[in-house]
Amino acid sequence: KDLETKLRYLTQLVYPAISEKSKERQDKMMARFNKASRLTDSPNGTMAMARDERRE
Repeated sequence: KDLETKLRYLTQLVYPAISEKSKERQDKMMARFNKASRLTDSPNGTMAMARDERRE
């Protein structure tokens, strides 16, 4: 019976809390990435190159 109580506690309280925190963190990471990154549309087959300004 004690094991059932612990499992119920985990599934009803702990796991959802962990999931919520993970989702919040993922949303923040996505927002940071989207703010710093530019996405542009280009036709298929277009050759593209990026210059790394930090590279010597």
